[in-house]
Parts: sequence; structure tokens; C-alpha cells
Amino acid sequence: MQYTDTQATLLAYVRRWNNRLRLTRTVVWLPRGLLIGVLVGLMIATISRLRPWLLPEQILQNALVAVGIMGVLTLVTIWLWPRPARTAAQEFDRRFNLKERISTALEITSGLITAPPMFAERQLEDARVAANRVEANHHLPVKVNWLEVALLVLALVGLAAAILIKNPFEGEVIAQRELQQTIDQQIEQLEQTREQIENDSTLTAEQQEELTQPIDEAIEALQNPDISQAEAVASLAEAEQELREMSQDGQSRTERAANSAAGKQLRANPNSEQAGEALEESDLNQAADELEQLANELDNLSEQERQDLADQLEAAADALQETNPELADQLREAAEALREGDTQRAAEALQDAANTMNQQAQANQQQSQAANQAADQVNQSRQDMSGTQDQQAGNQQQGNQQQGDQGQQSGDQQQSGNQEGDQGQQSGGEQQSGSQGDQQGSEGQQAGDQSDGQQSGNQQGDQQSGEQGSQPGGQQGDQAGDQAGNQAGDQSGEGPASESQGGEQQGQPSGGESADQAGGSGAGDQGSPAGSDTATGEAGQQPGEVSNAPGDDDMREYDPIYVPQRIGEDGTADPEVSLGGEVSNDDGETINQTDFNETFSGESQVPYNRVFQQYQREAQRALDSDYIPIGVRDIIRAYFSSLEP
Repeated sequence: MQYTDTQATLLAYVRRWNNRLRLTRTVVWLPRGLLIGVLVGLMIATISRLRPWLLPEQILQNALVAVGIMGVLTLVTIWLWPRPARTAAQEFDRRFNLKERISTALEITSGLITAPPMFAERQLEDARVAANRVEANHHLPVKVNWLEVALLVLALVGLAAAILIKNPFEGEVIAQRELQQTIDQQIEQLEQTREQIENDSTLTAEQQEELTQPIDEAIEALQNPDISQAEAVASLAEAEQELREMSQDGQSRTERAANSAAGKQLRANPNSEQAGEALEESDLNQAADELEQLANELDNLSEQERQDLADQLEAAADALQETNPELADQLREAAEALREGDTQRAAEALQDAANTMNQQAQANQQQSQAANQAADQVNQSRQDMSGTQDQQAGNQQQGNQQQGDQGQQSGDQQQSGNQEGDQGQQSGGEQQSGSQGDQQGSEGQQAGDQSDGQQSGNQQGDQQSGEQGSQPGGQQGDQAGDQAGNQAGDQSGEGPASESQGGEQQGQPSGGESADQAGGSGAGDQGSPAGSDTATGEAGQQPGEVSNAPGDDDMREYDPIYVPQRIGEDGTADPEVSLGGEVSNDDGETINQTDFNETFSGESQVPYNRVFQQYQREAQRALDSDYIPIGVRDIIRAYFSSLEP
């Protein structure tokens, strides 16, 4: 009983000392454990800044998890790690310099050491007294390693900076995660589509396998972790295209190719030509009708024709063996019967083949409906994958195209109203006057009258006379422009066109130029009668130029748009370039080919804005009707947007 009380007392001392030791170790090791967790989070943040990986909130979550795990692991290791009392007593004997008093006393009380009662009592009392004198706080002080604490704080600051400072890959990571979520959704939808096909009782096992094959391929492609959005859209588009092809006639590419090969074999024989053409086009109903008709005509064929027909039927059967073995066997049986001269059996075999084709056509119709439904679902998945960017860009492109068409139409009207606009740019501002609308017609007339009148006056050498002549000429041009503009301005969308010759008013296609001529007649004519050379509207031209006005005998030479058709250093030397065949010189010798880029030094003078709208419409038509990957669509739109005038 006395030993039991002493043992309990000594064990209480050991537990108290053990808790003190755990506390000192906690102060030392907990910052170290937390530092390890923070460093793990900092490493994650660093990797996320070197490559797209995690978002800031995800980095914070992972860092908190790492710090929490390391902190809990440290505390559990320190406080819950089991330590036998005897082992702890031996350690405290060494730490407190108790000379193994505590450990020996515990061994005596536990019976590990036997001793006479007198010695045992003395040993236990001595151990109790020694334990009572121990100052555990003095021997086990709580010491904080401030350097390690500083490192912990520094690591926390670095982690906070890595999380708060904007990550350059953040947008890419968000896009990748959104893409992955979309891909997961599309995979789920594709799996539902595949399940619908597998549960369709109207389809055979072979048809279900054919319909699910492109869907399985698309799912496999989408499950690739490194797939991009363009690749995902392309895989869905490919699956949709295969299903669309099946929906046309309910046949796969393999079946269609086999039917085409068999049809070519039958088409090579005049007697089975019609059936071959129908089978080549995968029209099974028509091919069946042609086979039935052929079966009725076998008795009318000669022996050689039957042998030739048997060869073609055998070749067609070989082509259909993989995709339609039943039909292949029936055609092969008909061929054998023809070789043996048994036309009745051959006709029955052809009739069976026709029935098989009709049944296959009916089954293909059901498969076509299922393929069309599956293609619509895959198309919806593809649109969801593409997002609304294509639609918005297409709407913008369509709006630009409409504006361009309007601009081109307006330009065509302007060009029809002013046929000599290009020449007017060289003859002193006539194009500007001729390109005005009905509302600015009179102002354009007045400006053209004054300018042309002054020029005409300068040509006569008397500026004052030219100015005086400009006033009546301008009034006459205004009156003529108003009357002609009311009649022709609304039709052409251009300024009023008129010309004053001998008191007559005549509307011209070029309103501005005619008005200038009318003004010039008044300015340059100093007392000359109407109808003279000065009054015919030539005052608005520079010396040496020739007018293209009606009634002029001397017409100005038309300046054509330069389009290079010849090769040479000056761009005009013979021979003329031909798109095909051989090119010969005057002596009839063939001229060798040459490098156009190295020998030609001219330049094209066709303004691109005259053909831009046509090219843009063709590109938009291709974008709307043809399959083009999404990445290439953006490049095409960006290219034409950069070329917009």
C-alpha cells in the first residue's frame, strides 16, 4: 500500500514534467511545421506564376490546407505520441541530474527490482524528496526561436504577395477551367445521346454500332486533358459531319463506298448498267427495281451476255462482302446460276437480292432519322462549345457587309451619274462638283462656275474680263443646273447636269462638269456669240486638254486602268502572257518560262476598294456554308476587317 502511494506520486511528477517538455517542444516545432506548410503554399503559388495552373483562391485554399496539415501533424506528434513512464523517468533523471532515482524507484514499485523492505522504503522516500525539489520550469524553459519565427512571417508575406498580386496566367486559367466545365457538360450530353441510340429498339445492333462510333470518337477526343477549344469544336464537327452523312441515306462511309464500288462493277455491263448507277448513288430502292427488271430479262440474254453478267455480279458481290454479306451471297448465287445456265434460279437469286435491298433501304431510313436526331444533338453541343463569339462576330461581319453593299451601290450610282469623275480629278476640281447630291446642286454649280470662269479668264489673259464673264455664266449655270437637276438628279443621285450651247439646255451624265462648262461659257465669252468654241464649255479646262462633251470632234483619249498582261522590264514589252499553252515570239520560237517576280517591275493600279466588297462577300459565304475551324474563322474576319477602306 505504501509502495502504491509512492508510485502514484512519482508518476504524477513524471506526467507533469512530460507536459512541460511537450510544451517546450511545441514552442520550438510548431513554427517549423507551420513554416513548412507556408513554403508548400509558396511553392504552389510560384509554379502557378510560371505556368497556368491554379487561381489565387485555389492557391490560398491549398496553402491553408498545407499549413493546417503541418500544424496538426506537429501537435499530434508532440502531444499524442505515446511515451512510457519508465522511458520518460530515465530521460528526466538525466535532464534533472537525479542519478536514476526516479527510474529506480518506479522499477522497485513495479517489481522489476527486488530489494529488502528497509532499502526499498529508503529508496522510494529519497526519490520522492528529490522529485519534490526539482524545478521543472528552470530545467525546461520555454524558448522561442525568433529567427525561425521571422522566417515564418517572411514566408507568410511572400505567400500573401503571390496571392494578391495579379497573376498573368489568371485569365488563361479561368478560360481553361471554363473550357473544361463546358467539355464535361458536352461529354455528358454525348453520353446521353449514345444511350438513346443504344436504347432505340428500331435499330439493329450493327446500326447502333455505326451511329455510336462517331460519338465515341468525339467523347474520346474530348477526354484528352490537353485538348484546346478549337480541337474540341473540330472533333464535334467531325462527328456531326459523319452523322449528317448517315442521315442523308442512312449509310455509313464504309457502306457508301462499298455500294459505290459494287455499282461501278455492275455499271460496266450494259444489261446491269441501270442497277449499277442506282447502287453507285446508294439508291437502294431504285437498284432493287432495276434488279427485278433484270431478273425478268435473263431469258432474253445470249450465252455470252449471261457469262459477262455473271462476272460483273461476282465482282459486285466481292465489293459488298464486308458491309452486306447477305446481299453479296445472293448476287454470288445469281452469278453461279448464270454460269450454269439456270436462268430461273438466277432470277430468283436476283429477286432475293432486290428484296434484301428494299429491306436495307427501309432500315436505312430508320437509321437516317436516328442519325439526323443525333447530329442535331451533336450540333447543339458544338454550338455550346463554340459559345456566342462566332455569332457576334458573324453579325458584325454581316453588318459590315451590308454597309459595304450600300456604299458600293451608292458608289455605282455616283459613277453612273459622273462617268468622267476620274478624268475630272485631273481637270481642276470637277469631280467634287459632280459628286454632289440634289440638295447641293446649286451650290456646286456656283462653285464650278466661279472656278471655271476664272480659269477661262486667265486663258484669255484678262482676269477682270474672266470675272465679269463668270457672273452671267454662273447665273446661266445655276438656272440650267436647277432645271436639269430636278429631272435627272433623283435618278442618278448626283448634282444637276446641264450644258448651255446656243441657248439650248441639255442634261449630261456628269452634272458637275456640265455646270462647269456652262459657267465657263459665260466667263470666257466676251461678246462672242453663243455656240462659238468659247461658249461650248471648254473654259474650265487647262491648256492642251480636250473636252469629252457631246458634239466635240476631238475626244480625249481614255486612260484605262492598268492591269499588267505583259512581262518585261518596263511592263510593256512583248510577248503577251498567256494562261495556257505555249507562248511564241514573232519568229514562231517558243519562249521559255521566266520568273515573273524578278523580271516585272510595274505595279497594279486597280484600287482594292473596288473589289474588296466582292472578296468580302465570297469569304462570308464560305464562312456561312463551309466548315471552317473556329481559329481560322477569327483569322479570316480579322484579315478582312484590317482591309476595310
